[in-house]
Amino acid sequence: MENKNKLMFGVLLFSVLFSLALVSSAITIDNPIASETVSGTYSFNATTTQENVTNCTWSTTADTNFSITLNTSECQTLFTNSTITTTLTDASSTTLTVTCFNSTYDYETATRTFSIDNTNPVCAFTLPLGEESIEHLDIYGVYPTDASTDAIDSSLTYAWTLYDPSSNSQATSTSSAPTFAELDFDEVGEFTLALTVTDDGSNSHNCANKTIMVYGSDDDETTILPGLPGVIKTFVTDNKSIVVIGGVAFLMILGALGFFAINKKKSLKK
Repeated sequence: MENKNKLMFGVLLFSVLFSLALVSSAITIDNPIASETVSGTYSFNATTTQENVTNCTWSTTADTNFSITLNTSECQTLFTNSTITTTLTDASSTTLTVTCFNSTYDYETATRTFSIDNTNPVCAFTLPLGEESIEHLDIYGVYPTDASTDAIDSSLTYAWTLYDPSSNSQATSTSSAPTFAELDFDEVGEFTLALTVTDDGSNSHNCANKTIMVYGSDDDETTILPGLPGVIKTFVTDNKSIVVIGGVAFLMILGALGFFAINKKKSLKK
C-alpha cells in the first residue's frame, strides 16, 4: 500500500511539473528578438497557445506594466502592442515580460532580453596637429580620429563626407578611422570634413564640421618635380613659360660656346 501511494504521488508530481512546463512554453515572444535594440514607436508581438485568453500585460525590468492588450476576437492567439518606447527607460539590457491571462484567471509568462535606446550618440572627432592645413595633392593627407560615444550601445556606424571648396561631395567613408589623401585634395581652397554617427537604435548625431585648408597651386605637377619644397614647386609650375624660355636660351648659349671653342681649337692647330 505504501509503495502504491508513493507511485501515485510520483505520477501526480510529474503531471503537475509537466503541466507547468506546458504552460510556461505556451507563449512565444516574436518581437523583439533576443539582444535587439529598439527605439521610437515599436510593435511588440507575442503568440500564445493558451485557450480563452482575455488579455496580456507587458512590462520591462525598469518599467512595470506599460500596456495591456485585450483579446478582441474569438480564438485570438497573436497579441500586438505598439508602444512609443520613449516612455520607457533606456537600458543596454532589460527584460521584457509578457503575461497572458485566460477567463479562469490562469496565466502564462514569457521573457525576452533586449535593449531600449532613444538617446542620440555624442559625435566627435579630431584632426592630428598640422592636418588642418595641407599641401595640394598631399600624399599623406589627413587621418581623422573618432571620439564619438554612446551611452547605451558600443556599436556605432560612421558616415564621413569630405566637401570640396564648392561644397560638392569629394570623398566618403564608413570607416571609424578613414584616410583622405592625394586626389581627395585636387584643388586649392577650403575643404570641409563632416561626420554623422548612428547607433543600434537608429539614433543619429552630426559632428561639428572641421575645415582643412589646401594651399599651393592647382597647376602643381608633383610627379615631375618630386621632393621640391612647395614654394619652389609652385614657382616653377606657375612660371612654365619662363622656365622653358630660360632653358632654351641656356642650351643656345651652351651651343654657341661649344661652336666657338671648336673653331678656336681648329685655328690653333693650323
